[in-house]
Amino acid sequence: MTYRVPALIMARAGRMRDGLQVLLATAPQIARVDLADNASDLFDIVRNTTPLLVVLDTNLTDTRILAALKTIKQVQPDTRCLVIIDNLYRQMAVKDAGADGVLLRGFSAIEFFEMVKAMLAQSTLCPTIEE
Repeated sequence: MTYRVPALIMARAGRMRDGLQVLLATAPQIARVDLADNASDLFDIVRNTTPLLVVLDTNLTDTRILAALKTIKQVQPDTRCLVIIDNLYRQMAVKDAGADGVLLRGFSAIEFFEMVKAMLAQSTLCPTIEE
């Protein structure tokens, strides 16, 4: 049996968010993709729909990303958070704030899909993921 789960992207409108949305929409593990433009929208969606995967793009300010990660992990500790970073200096900060996975901007679609699959496999709310 294949399990499909909800996902959420928090990123500024534009190419990156559009690309992430297309990638997630084609992932066999993802049932639907919600979009958040800001932290307020993000928290409303996390509380009301319980996405099992949240993708955050660091094109937002560092403090907003770090605060969003910490809040998501407090409200929904089993939600898996993937952060897209633009330089390696941010990696430790986002990991310390609760990121379950980090990808450096410029990643391949294969890297993205492998990361998503591995992260969802770690979730206790998501039974075995099959392709």
